[in-house]
Amino acid sequence: MADMEPSETAREDTNHEDNQCTDEMETNASPLSEGERDDTEDDDGGDWFTVARKRRQPARQSAMATTMTAGSARSSHQEQARKPRLPPLPTSDYKVVLRPREGLNFGKWQTNHVARAVGQSARIIATEFQALTLRIRDDQNIAMASTPNEELADSIRPIKSIQLGDKMYQVTAYVAAPDESCKSVVTGIDSGTHSDELMANLRSPRVPILYARMLGKSKAALITFDGLEVQRAIYYYGGELRRRPYRPLCQICSLCLKTGHRADVCPTPEKTRCARCGHETHRRPTTANQNVCCVETHTRPWNPTCPARQRKPYNKSRLLQNARNITNL
Repeated sequence: MADMEPSETAREDTNHEDNQCTDEMETNASPLSEGERDDTEDDDGGDWFTVARKRRQPARQSAMATTMTAGSARSSHQEQARKPRLPPLPTSDYKVVLRPREGLNFGKWQTNHVARAVGQSARIIATEFQALTLRIRDDQNIAMASTPNEELADSIRPIKSIQLGDKMYQVTAYVAAPDESCKSVVTGIDSGTHSDELMANLRSPRVPILYARMLGKSKAALITFDGLEVQRAIYYYGGELRRRPYRPLCQICSLCLKTGHRADVCPTPEKTRCARCGHETHRRPTTANQNVCCVETHTRPWNPTCPARQRKPYNKSRLLQNARNITNL
């Protein structure tokens, strides 16, 4: 599996005014600061299927009951708008992410229809569906297949297309990073360094390094550690490196300008919007530098400081509790 997906394809503009707005959009896109990441690449890092196989241990799961109660202070509007939270997927499962192409909107299809389409492409037999859980994430327009079966995950990973209705859709599948892992960013590494060189010469005294790769063309590298404890001391060729927090940014689509997904998985690629004025047409004046994502005038959507791009840290308290329960067994 490749380390990262192909970059987003740029749309062609036939209108002169469109070209002007697009050029300005590209020239005003702010580069990311070190320690922050623009999620325009797959978050699989490397071959996480191999990593998960090596670190996989016999599961010792304890029974956990989850009680969900609604607060009395919520308004009726909030209660109606809030969707019920789905139970977390098993942390020990292999998780294969499917990214759609060609304008496929997973949210318009029933989950069981997508699961059957995936099973047909992967040639899954009827009894193997008992070990498969498929979940659609509408906010990112992706589907995630979770299974404890290594052979089943290995059969889903290579699929390139699925059939929904009468049409074949191209998809990209990759294995996501393990749940029980954490990430950090180090700076001061030569730009363009290959992942193999990083893995061979990076050292963490306390926990193993699962994978490392450079962040784009910068001098910063993203390191994934085994476990949930962020390491303070990291060495490269014996030299101590400066570590910075990993702050993932919310993805933004350069076509519809909505947050949560990328342009290559946009469910509405035909509804493009101008990055400067936010309109589908350019009939209105485009002199105002208003951010169409956060409705402010201080920045553009691609700027990492945009409030709409700030994403809350992943809540891994459940994983920490599971680790404590296993330790106490």
